[in-house]
This record gives sequence, C-alpha cells and structure tokens, in this order.
Amino acid sequence: MTQTILIIDDAPSMRLLVRDTLEPLGYAVVEACNGIEATALLDGTVFDAIVCDVSMPRMDGIAFLHKLRTHPRYAHTPLMLLTADSRESTRKAARAAGAQAFCIKPFLPKDLRKAIGKLCVGVTA
Repeated sequence: MTQTILIIDDAPSMRLLVRDTLEPLGYAVVEACNGIEATALLDGTVFDAIVCDVSMPRMDGIAFLHKLRTHPRYAHTPLMLLTADSRESTRKAARAAGAQAFCIKPFLPKDLRKAIGKLCVGVTA
C-alpha cells in the first residue's frame, strides 16, 4: 500500500524538492503552504508521516504541531520538522510538541529519504 506524506512549507521550491525526493520512492505526496492550510487537510485523510517547516506565515510549524497533537486521528502521526533554524531552543520546542525528527536545511536528499524511511517503519493505515 502506498504511504502518504504531507509536506508543509511556504517555499514552493522546497515543497518541490521534498516531493521530487520522495515520489520516486513510491510515496504519495500532499502539499500545504502553511499550518492553516495543513490544518484544513486534517479531514480524516491518512498521512503516514508529515514533513513540516518551522518558519511559515499564518501558522508556524510548532503551532501546527501542537494543533496536530490535539486531533485524535493525528495525535500519533510521525512528524519531522525540516527547517533552517538550527537553534537548540527550536529543537527543544519541537520535541516538547511531539516531533520525532528534525532535519536542517539545506539537506541532502539521501538524508531526507533515510529519515522518512525511519519515520514510516511500522506505520499502518
């Protein structure tokens, strides 16, 4: 069964890079440009993992993560923050909010593939 990844990033070029990294591996990709748009996608659709930027307009990644974790259907969906913000305070806030992985931009596609593979291990729809 195809696994579906939700990508949330305000930069179209970053969403394209993540999509182009994951689709050849057989993942289906859904995109949102900020946390508000992503929240609207929490309609029962199964996401096997979420890749989310931290710094976005309207609703940032940490706020989205807090909202995600209160939604019963998505409370345990694996989430990786993908960001240029490498501060330890951001990492701590991400972990406290429930992020399982943290990847710094710019990233190597092989590192993203490896991280997503780890997040999706054992995930069932």
